[in-house]
Amino acid sequence: MGQVFLSNWVKLDSQVDGPSISLYPNPTSGDLTLNISNLDVTQFSVAVYDLRGRKIYKQTSSFPTLNWDTQNWGKGIYQVVINAEGKRWVEKVQVE
Repeated sequence: MGQVFLSNWVKLDSQVDGPSISLYPNPTSGDLTLNISNLDVTQFSVAVYDLRGRKIYKQTSSFPTLNWDTQNWGKGIYQVVINAEGKRWVEKVQVE
């Protein structure tokens, strides 16, 4: 008989210390929406990077919802980086 390894999994029922970030539709081939709630700041910055690390978009905003047309981005995986008051959140999106 072979060996059996067991692992403990922990399920988190609620988000701790951070905003609720929605990036949809994901994957996308056109419009992309970023919605941020529970972010207790008046302004934040958003930057989008391709997998080579090239910044393709940057914006500072005080609005909780941003929309982009991704048709000119090219197919691939992108990182959406949100910065606010020294904190950073990273989401990924696939453009088809």
